[in-house]
Amino acid sequence: IPKRIWSNPRGPRLPEITAPGICKLPRELQSGWPLAEFSNAQRVEEVYSSPNSVYRAPAGGHEEEACLPGVESCFPVSHPTPMKFAVFDCDGTLVDSQFVISQTMNLTFADFDLPQLEVAQIRTVIGLHLAEAIEQLVGDAPADTTFSEMADVYKKNFVALRQSDDIQEPLFEHVGTVLTSLAESGVTIGMATGKSRRGVDYVLAKHEFTDLFTSLKTADDGPGKPHPQILQDAMAEVGAVPEQTVVIGDTTYDILLAKNAGAQAIGVTFGYHASEELIAVGADRLVDSFRDIPATLEELWED
Repeated sequence: IPKRIWSNPRGPRLPEITAPGICKLPRELQSGWPLAEFSNAQRVEEVYSSPNSVYRAPAGGHEEEACLPGVESCFPVSHPTPMKFAVFDCDGTLVDSQFVISQTMNLTFADFDLPQLEVAQIRTVIGLHLAEAIEQLVGDAPADTTFSEMADVYKKNFVALRQSDDIQEPLFEHVGTVLTSLAESGVTIGMATGKSRRGVDYVLAKHEFTDLFTSLKTADDGPGKPHPQILQDAMAEVGAVPEQTVVIGDTTYDILLAKNAGAQAIGVTFGYHASEELIAVGADRLVDSFRDIPATLEELWED
Protein backbone atom coordinates (compact mmCIF):
# COMPACT_ATOMS: atom_id res chain seq x y z
CA ILE A 1 0.00 0.00 0.00
CA PRO A 2 1.51 3.37 -0.94
CA LYS A 3 2.10 5.67 2.00
CA ARG A 4 0.35 8.64 0.45
CA ILE A 5 -2.33 11.24 0.95
CA TRP A 6 -4.06 12.28 -2.27
CA SER A 7 -5.03 15.80 -3.27
CA ASN A 8 -7.27 17.24 -5.96
CA PRO A 9 -5.40 19.49 -8.44
CA ARG A 10 -8.62 20.39 -10.25
CA GLY A 11 -10.07 21.96 -7.11
CA PRO A 12 -8.54 24.73 -4.98
CA ARG A 13 -4.78 24.97 -4.79
CA LEU A 14 -2.72 21.94 -3.84
CA PRO A 15 -1.89 21.24 -0.22
CA GLU A 16 1.27 22.88 1.01
CA ILE A 17 4.00 20.80 2.62
CA THR A 18 4.80 22.56 5.91
CA ALA A 19 6.78 19.80 7.63
CA PRO A 20 8.25 16.45 6.57
CA GLY A 21 5.48 13.94 6.18
CA ILE A 22 2.63 16.28 7.15
CA CYS A 23 0.19 17.78 4.68
CA LYS A 24 -1.51 21.09 5.48
CA LEU A 25 -4.83 21.62 3.73
CA PRO A 26 -6.05 25.12 2.86
CA ARG A 27 -9.18 26.10 4.78
CA GLU A 28 -11.37 25.97 1.63
CA LEU A 29 -10.54 22.29 1.16
CA GLN A 30 -11.56 21.28 4.65
CA SER A 31 -15.25 21.98 4.17
CA GLY A 32 -15.29 20.50 0.68
CA TRP A 33 -14.35 16.92 1.49
CA PRO A 34 -16.63 14.99 3.86
CA LEU A 35 -14.61 13.08 6.42
CA ALA A 36 -16.32 9.78 5.70
CA GLU A 37 -16.12 9.82 1.87
CA PHE A 38 -12.90 8.49 0.34
CA SER A 39 -12.01 7.38 -3.17
CA ASN A 40 -10.90 3.95 -2.01
CA ALA A 41 -12.81 1.45 0.14
CA GLN A 42 -10.45 1.53 3.10
CA ARG A 43 -12.20 2.27 6.38
CA VAL A 44 -10.81 5.31 8.17
CA GLU A 45 -11.07 5.25 11.95
CA GLU A 46 -8.99 8.21 13.13
CA VAL A 47 -9.38 11.86 12.24
CA TYR A 48 -7.08 14.54 13.63
CA SER A 49 -7.91 18.18 12.99
CA SER A 50 -6.83 21.66 13.97
CA PRO A 51 -8.01 25.08 12.75
CA ASN A 52 -5.66 25.07 9.74
CA SER A 53 -4.92 21.41 9.10
CA VAL A 54 -6.69 18.13 8.56
CA TYR A 55 -4.81 14.86 9.03
CA ARG A 56 -6.45 11.63 7.94
CA ALA A 57 -5.08 8.13 8.34
CA PRO A 58 -6.44 4.61 8.85
CA ALA A 59 -5.90 2.94 12.20
CA GLY A 60 -2.64 1.07 12.66
CA GLY A 61 0.82 2.45 11.99
CA HIS A 62 2.03 6.02 11.72
CA GLU A 63 2.24 6.25 7.90
CA GLU A 64 -0.39 4.47 5.86
CA GLU A 65 -2.71 5.22 3.00
CA ALA A 66 -5.25 7.99 3.50
CA CYS A 67 -7.23 8.90 0.38
CA LEU A 68 -9.19 11.97 -0.62
CA PRO A 69 -11.35 12.37 -3.75
CA GLY A 70 -9.44 13.07 -6.98
CA VAL A 71 -6.44 10.77 -7.15
CA GLU A 72 -3.96 12.89 -9.10
CA SER A 73 -1.14 14.07 -6.86
CA CYS A 74 0.14 12.72 -3.60
CA PHE A 75 2.15 13.68 -0.55
CA PRO A 76 3.30 11.62 2.46
CA VAL A 77 1.18 11.91 5.58
CA SER A 78 1.84 10.94 9.19
CA HIS A 79 -0.02 11.16 12.46
CA PRO A 80 0.62 14.19 14.67
CA THR A 81 1.70 13.59 18.26
CA PRO A 82 -1.22 11.86 20.04
CA MET A 83 -3.18 14.02 22.44
CA LYS A 84 -2.57 13.49 26.15
CA PHE A 85 -6.01 13.39 27.77
CA ALA A 86 -6.38 13.37 31.57
CA VAL A 87 -9.95 12.85 32.80
CA PHE A 88 -10.69 13.57 36.45
CA ASP A 89 -13.49 12.46 38.69
CA CYS A 90 -14.90 15.24 40.88
CA ASP A 91 -16.21 14.10 44.29
CA GLY A 92 -13.46 12.39 46.28
CA THR A 93 -10.79 13.28 43.72
CA LEU A 94 -10.87 17.06 43.22
CA VAL A 95 -13.14 18.06 46.12
CA ASP A 96 -13.88 16.48 49.48
CA SER A 97 -17.67 16.41 49.34
CA GLN A 98 -18.38 13.41 51.55
CA PHE A 99 -19.82 15.42 54.43
CA VAL A 100 -22.22 17.58 52.43
CA ILE A 101 -23.36 14.54 50.42
CA SER A 102 -23.94 12.60 53.64
CA GLN A 103 -25.77 15.53 55.20
CA THR A 104 -28.03 15.88 52.15
CA MET A 105 -28.62 12.14 51.95
CA ASN A 106 -29.71 11.97 55.58
CA LEU A 107 -32.02 14.97 55.16
CA THR A 108 -33.60 13.09 52.27
CA PHE A 109 -33.93 9.91 54.32
CA ALA A 110 -35.61 11.92 57.07
CA ASP A 111 -38.16 13.21 54.54
CA PHE A 112 -39.11 9.58 53.88
CA ASP A 113 -38.95 8.45 57.53
CA LEU A 114 -35.90 6.31 56.85
CA PRO A 115 -33.08 5.72 59.35
CA GLN A 116 -29.97 7.91 59.26
CA LEU A 117 -26.71 6.42 57.97
CA GLU A 118 -23.07 7.01 58.87
CA VAL A 119 -20.76 8.99 56.57
CA ALA A 120 -18.57 5.92 56.04
CA GLN A 121 -21.51 3.99 54.60
CA ILE A 122 -22.79 6.81 52.39
CA ARG A 123 -19.42 7.58 50.85
CA THR A 124 -19.18 4.06 49.41
CA VAL A 125 -21.79 5.00 46.79
CA ILE A 126 -20.38 8.43 45.89
CA GLY A 127 -19.71 8.43 42.17
CA LEU A 128 -22.80 6.51 41.11
CA HIS A 129 -25.86 8.06 39.51
CA LEU A 130 -27.95 9.50 42.33
CA ALA A 131 -30.97 7.19 42.05
CA GLU A 132 -28.68 4.15 41.89
CA ALA A 133 -26.73 5.35 44.91
CA ILE A 134 -29.93 5.78 46.94
CA GLU A 135 -31.11 2.33 45.91
CA GLN A 136 -27.86 0.75 47.08
CA LEU A 137 -28.16 2.48 50.45
CA VAL A 138 -31.88 1.92 51.01
CA GLY A 139 -32.53 -1.45 49.39
CA ASP A 140 -36.28 -1.07 48.95
CA ALA A 141 -37.99 2.21 48.16
CA PRO A 142 -40.68 3.41 50.59
CA ALA A 143 -44.27 2.65 49.62
CA ASP A 144 -45.63 4.65 46.68
CA THR A 145 -42.17 6.14 46.03
CA THR A 146 -39.53 5.55 43.38
CA PHE A 147 -35.79 6.05 43.67
CA SER A 148 -36.02 8.72 40.99
CA GLU A 149 -38.48 10.64 43.17
CA MET A 150 -36.14 10.28 46.13
CA ALA A 151 -33.32 11.62 43.94
CA ASP A 152 -35.44 14.67 43.12
CA VAL A 153 -35.95 15.32 46.84
CA TYR A 154 -32.20 14.97 47.39
CA LYS A 155 -31.55 17.61 44.72
CA LYS A 156 -33.99 20.03 46.38
CA ASN A 157 -32.31 19.50 49.75
CA PHE A 158 -28.89 20.04 48.22
CA VAL A 159 -29.96 23.30 46.57
CA ALA A 160 -31.42 24.48 49.88
CA LEU A 161 -28.12 23.78 51.64
CA ARG A 162 -26.20 25.64 48.94
CA GLN A 163 -28.50 28.66 49.15
CA SER A 164 -28.02 28.77 52.92
CA ASP A 165 -24.22 28.63 52.42
CA ASP A 166 -24.23 25.61 54.74
CA ILE A 167 -22.14 23.60 52.33
CA GLN A 168 -18.50 22.55 52.39
CA GLU A 169 -16.76 21.09 49.33
CA PRO A 170 -13.09 21.98 49.86
CA LEU A 171 -10.43 21.12 47.32
CA PHE A 172 -7.97 18.43 48.20
CA GLU A 173 -4.43 19.71 48.70
CA HIS A 174 -2.45 20.68 45.55
CA VAL A 175 -5.44 20.37 43.18
CA GLY A 176 -5.30 23.95 41.95
CA THR A 177 -1.57 24.07 41.23
CA VAL A 178 -1.51 20.65 39.58
CA LEU A 179 -4.46 21.29 37.26
CA THR A 180 -3.00 24.63 36.21
CA SER A 181 0.41 23.06 35.59
CA LEU A 182 -1.06 20.25 33.50
CA ALA A 183 -3.05 22.67 31.36
CA GLU A 184 -0.01 24.90 30.82
CA SER A 185 2.06 21.87 29.76
CA GLY A 186 -0.39 21.04 26.96
CA VAL A 187 -2.36 18.24 28.60
CA THR A 188 -6.04 18.23 27.64
CA ILE A 189 -8.11 18.07 30.84
CA GLY A 190 -11.57 16.58 31.16
CA MET A 191 -14.00 15.59 33.87
CA ALA A 192 -16.23 12.51 34.09
CA THR A 193 -18.43 12.51 37.17
CA GLY A 194 -21.67 11.23 38.63
CA LYS A 195 -22.36 14.76 39.83
CA SER A 196 -25.04 16.83 38.06
CA ARG A 197 -23.99 19.52 35.60
CA ARG A 198 -25.40 22.17 37.92
CA GLY A 199 -23.28 20.82 40.76
CA VAL A 200 -20.16 20.69 38.57
CA ASP A 201 -20.70 24.25 37.35
CA TYR A 202 -20.98 25.40 40.96
CA VAL A 203 -17.72 23.69 41.98
CA LEU A 204 -15.79 24.97 38.97
CA ALA A 205 -17.04 28.52 39.40
CA LYS A 206 -16.37 28.52 43.13
CA HIS A 207 -12.77 27.40 42.65
CA GLU A 208 -12.25 29.31 39.36
CA PHE A 209 -11.40 26.20 37.32
CA THR A 210 -13.92 26.55 34.49
CA ASP A 211 -11.34 27.50 31.84
CA LEU A 212 -9.06 24.55 32.63
CA PHE A 213 -11.48 21.85 31.44
CA THR A 214 -11.92 21.11 27.74
CA SER A 215 -14.57 18.43 28.29
CA LEU A 216 -17.16 17.99 31.05
CA LYS A 217 -19.27 14.84 31.29
CA THR A 218 -21.78 14.63 34.13
CA ALA A 219 -24.74 12.58 35.31
CA ASP A 220 -26.83 14.54 32.80
CA ASP A 221 -24.82 13.29 29.81
CA GLY A 222 -25.33 9.53 29.79
CA PRO A 223 -25.36 6.29 31.78
CA GLY A 224 -23.58 6.32 35.11
CA LYS A 225 -20.20 4.81 35.86
CA PRO A 226 -18.84 2.26 35.22
CA HIS A 227 -20.66 2.33 31.86
CA PRO A 228 -18.06 3.69 29.40
CA GLN A 229 -20.31 6.00 27.35
CA ILE A 230 -19.45 9.33 28.99
CA LEU A 231 -15.73 8.62 28.64
CA GLN A 232 -16.10 7.44 25.06
CA ASP A 233 -18.08 10.59 24.27
CA ALA A 234 -15.42 12.76 25.92
CA MET A 235 -12.63 11.14 23.88
CA ALA A 236 -14.59 11.61 20.67
CA GLU A 237 -15.33 15.20 21.59
CA VAL A 238 -11.69 16.20 22.03
CA GLY A 239 -10.15 13.80 19.48
CA ALA A 240 -8.29 11.58 21.97
CA VAL A 241 -7.58 7.86 21.69
CA PRO A 242 -8.04 5.37 24.56
CA GLU A 243 -4.33 4.50 24.67
CA GLN A 244 -3.47 8.13 25.54
CA THR A 245 -6.42 8.70 27.87
CA VAL A 246 -6.03 8.33 31.63
CA VAL A 247 -8.85 8.50 34.17
CA ILE A 248 -7.97 9.76 37.65
CA GLY A 249 -10.43 8.82 40.37
CA ASP A 250 -10.94 7.58 43.90
CA THR A 251 -13.51 4.82 43.44
CA THR A 252 -13.79 1.46 41.76
CA TYR A 253 -16.42 3.03 39.50
CA ASP A 254 -13.78 5.39 38.09
CA ILE A 255 -11.28 2.60 37.47
CA LEU A 256 -13.88 0.42 35.79
CA LEU A 257 -15.06 3.37 33.68
CA ALA A 258 -11.53 3.65 32.29
CA LYS A 259 -11.08 -0.06 31.73
CA ASN A 260 -14.46 -0.43 30.02
CA ALA A 261 -13.45 2.31 27.56
CA GLY A 262 -9.97 0.90 26.92
CA ALA A 263 -8.21 3.69 28.82
CA GLN A 264 -5.71 3.64 31.69
CA ALA A 265 -6.51 4.57 35.28
CA ILE A 266 -4.85 6.19 38.28
CA GLY A 267 -6.44 5.61 41.67
CA VAL A 268 -6.10 8.25 44.37
CA THR A 269 -5.83 6.83 47.88
CA PHE A 270 -7.14 9.93 49.71
CA GLY A 271 -10.70 9.45 48.44
CA TYR A 272 -13.60 7.18 49.33
CA HIS A 273 -12.63 3.64 48.31
CA ALA A 274 -9.78 1.62 49.76
CA SER A 275 -6.52 1.12 47.87
CA GLU A 276 -6.94 -2.64 47.69
CA GLU A 277 -10.34 -2.17 46.06
CA LEU A 278 -8.85 0.09 43.39
CA ILE A 279 -6.07 -2.40 42.66
CA ALA A 280 -8.52 -5.30 42.53
CA VAL A 281 -10.48 -3.73 39.65
CA GLY A 282 -7.39 -2.84 37.61
CA ALA A 283 -5.91 0.51 38.61
CA ASP A 284 -2.65 0.97 36.67
CA ARG A 285 -1.13 3.21 39.35
CA LEU A 286 -2.01 4.56 42.81
CA VAL A 287 -1.04 7.97 44.16
CA ASP A 288 -1.15 9.17 47.75
CA SER A 289 -1.03 12.88 46.90
CA PHE A 290 -2.49 14.96 44.10
CA ARG A 291 0.94 16.44 43.41
CA ASP A 292 2.15 12.97 42.33
CA ILE A 293 -0.32 12.87 39.43
CA PRO A 294 1.73 14.68 36.72
CA ALA A 295 4.72 12.36 37.02
CA THR A 296 2.45 9.31 37.15
CA LEU A 297 0.60 10.44 34.03
CA GLU A 298 3.88 10.78 32.16
CA GLU A 299 4.89 7.27 33.19
CA LEU A 300 1.67 5.87 31.72
CA TRP A 301 1.92 7.93 28.54
CA GLU A 302 5.52 6.79 27.98
CA ASP A 303 4.76 3.07 28.48
